[in-house]
Amino acid sequence: VSPMNYTDVRELIEKVPFDKKVKKKFLETLKEEFYNQHRSFLSSPLLAIMMLMTFNENAVIPSKLTEFYKSAFQTLLTWHDATKDSFERDRALSVDNFRRVFATFCLITYYEQNYEFDEHSFRDYLKKALAYHSLSVEIDDVLNDICESANLMQKDGLKYIFVHRSFQEYFAAECAMQVISGKAEDFLETFSRRDRDSVFAMCYEIHPELVFDKFFERSIKSARSSGFLDQSSGGGDKDFWLCESCQVNFRNSEDHGLYAFSARMQSNECHNEFARTVDLARRVSGKPWDENPTSWIFDAMLHSTRRAAQNTRMKRGDEEELKVVVNIKPKGYSFSIRNTGSTNFSKEDTKKFRAKLQSFFSEDLKARKPEVEKYYKEAAEIFDRLENDRRQKERSIDDILGISS
Repeated sequence: VSPMNYTDVRELIEKVPFDKKVKKKFLETLKEEFYNQHRSFLSSPLLAIMMLMTFNENAVIPSKLTEFYKSAFQTLLTWHDATKDSFERDRALSVDNFRRVFATFCLITYYEQNYEFDEHSFRDYLKKALAYHSLSVEIDDVLNDICESANLMQKDGLKYIFVHRSFQEYFAAECAMQVISGKAEDFLETFSRRDRDSVFAMCYEIHPELVFDKFFERSIKSARSSGFLDQSSGGGDKDFWLCESCQVNFRNSEDHGLYAFSARMQSNECHNEFARTVDLARRVSGKPWDENPTSWIFDAMLHSTRRAAQNTRMKRGDEEELKVVVNIKPKGYSFSIRNTGSTNFSKEDTKKFRAKLQSFFSEDLKARKPEVEKYYKEAAEIFDRLENDRRQKERSIDDILGISS
């Protein structure tokens, strides 16, 4: 299903069969600014309805993503029985034990990157979760509670799937921070390398002090010692662009002219770790994902190469290909240009192309420099903020306990 926009969400809420008074109050809250703030789950039809259900139970909508899932879990757990004319279900586990077992199940499966299960693997993972908590109950009863009572998972053909993947992610984060927190450092290192979901950011929402102590304290210290932050003031002798080389292969066609058909970026581990720390710090600070200097090198390559080709007036053919490589150094860069197609550009065209490319690439990098300096400056500010927040929490608890520093 395509993500719903603001208008779609309002139309969905207006049409869904639900208490009219609750819908009216919910729609009063559902302004465009509110939609933009909670786009990640309001754009999903399922989660939008779940938010309405949660609003009905609590009369408010949590501002944090993790608080929403916590409330949604309680709503799902009670909603099914509430529609059964006061029917009270016998559950295999208490609510607290059920939550811990399901959270452990989610953490194990997310850690192993398993998102759907056949009958055997579903039961096997549940057995592991129950064994961890030393609980002895019938697997069938727990499976029924997950799929029927709480509606957190459902059977789709021969597979069991989460009613929405985000529930697996939330409970994985909750378990890592609150249930099996002794292994938090290992979990956070794994989560930090998965940039296609919000698990790491949810971990920070749930327990910011633990995430700072087990991850950011070390990674920010490493980022500061790398020397990259000196770039914000125009100093430093590090590679400004966090990139060692960029290779783009171009093909010349009658219809489109010179266009890229493959690309490869090369950077070293120090570059990668710095950029990853900045990205994670931005995410937990509520900042939207932003491009980094490496992506700007790629953009400059595409833009300047196309301009150079147009200005050189290279003839368009079907067999002409170029491999363009730029090697980045702390104080400059160098180009390598090779004909790789069965039909080569002439030496004269290639020479003109190289001269134009160097000129345009230099212009593009110069135009980007203020953005790059801003990137490093904002990185330093976010690091400062995370460190100050942690120190403030430490001072606050010391004040409460009457401990002098």
